[in-house]
Amino acid sequence: MVNLRNRYSTLTKWVLLALAIPIALLLSFPSASSLDMTNRSVNISSAVPSGTVNNLFTFIIPSVNAIGSLTYEYCINSPIASFPCTAPPGLSVLGSSVSAQTLNTGFSLDGLNTTTNRLVITRATAPGIVGLSSYTISGVVNPSTPNQTVFVRIASHASTDGTGASIDEGSVAFST
Repeated sequence: MVNLRNRYSTLTKWVLLALAIPIALLLSFPSASSLDMTNRSVNISSAVPSGTVNNLFTFIIPSVNAIGSLTYEYCINSPIASFPCTAPPGLSVLGSSVSAQTLNTGFSLDGLNTTTNRLVITRATAPGIVGLSSYTISGVVNPSTPNQTVFVRIASHASTDGTGASIDEGSVAFST
């Protein structure tokens, strides 16, 4: 009887271990918080330092989640959104505007939440349309440093003010 009880106890431990390992593995992987925008590009109308230019952004929005704003953060140190951003010297998006847009449309400049190096464009929250979208941002002042590489972190948000978790994101780069 004791031997049977020991076997039952050992079998119970193995069954619990067999169940615990897959659960622990599932819990150890972080969940994805956003999808990658694909086919990303930026085309600047001029690379002259301190010049006032147009930035044409194109990218595929990969989800149909509600989008109320897009953010464009200009940095010189990293394209990765989770890293701190160092603003390019001389760059300014404060006097810019959305002069053209395709597919996911209805956006205009959010002057309240736009800063020197972070452009926020806003619209009434609406479902995203999966496909290639483009946005021409006019009136951007290039960085003042020649041969400066600039990373632009792009993200979509459900909020209309560029806050909260990003839905879709990606980065592009250009140089003066």
